[in-house]
Amino acid sequence: MKRQLNPMIPFLIAVISSGCFFILADYIFTSDLTNFQQSVFNFISRLRNPHLNTLMIILTKTANPFPISVLTLILTLILLFKHQKKEALFSFLLILLTAGTNTLLKHLYLRQRPSVGSLIHETGFSFPSGHSMISLALALLLSYLSFHFLSRKLIAYLLSAFLLAYTFLIGFSRVYINVHYVGDVLGGWLASIAVFSILLCLFNLFSHTKKDHYDEHQKETI
Repeated sequence: MKRQLNPMIPFLIAVISSGCFFILADYIFTSDLTNFQQSVFNFISRLRNPHLNTLMIILTKTANPFPISVLTLILTLILLFKHQKKEALFSFLLILLTAGTNTLLKHLYLRQRPSVGSLIHETGFSFPSGHSMISLALALLLSYLSFHFLSRKLIAYLLSAFLLAYTFLIGFSRVYINVHYVGDVLGGWLASIAVFSILLCLFNLFSHTKKDHYDEHQKETI
């Protein structure tokens, strides 16, 4: 990456987000949230109408595995074409690890999806939300790259705001179409932040280590 962050910053974010994830998971699986979940569903169901239903279904499908995979492949190829090998590897690994972590967590917690009132059919387990995880991972990745490669930071801020708004709407759509509970979405966001921060920390540490070795080699040469 062009600018090097203090590795402690993503490390601390990773620790905090991971801790919050496990606290949330513990609360979800040790507390009876039936009344709360039903209240949320009742509130959102009152917002439903045919036009909004169609919009939410279309929106949520933009974070399906196929479009995300295609976008990741395109982004990776563009970075490779621009000779940004480290950024290309980071992008590919982030999406791959996010998807893998989501699968692992789903099979760890085995939470069933809402049983009635869903607008589309989904299979698999519910916690954490894969769409929420992958959409936030992509938003964080594109925001991070934009701040590194765009000279006009205003555009980077506007792009980041748009991406975060998109991520929020993806999370909302998952609850709206009733294939996830609110806790699934929150857990997905926390897990995504943790994966991104851990990977960023590792890449920054690798960059610092590589730079130190290079500096030592230069001194020995002199």
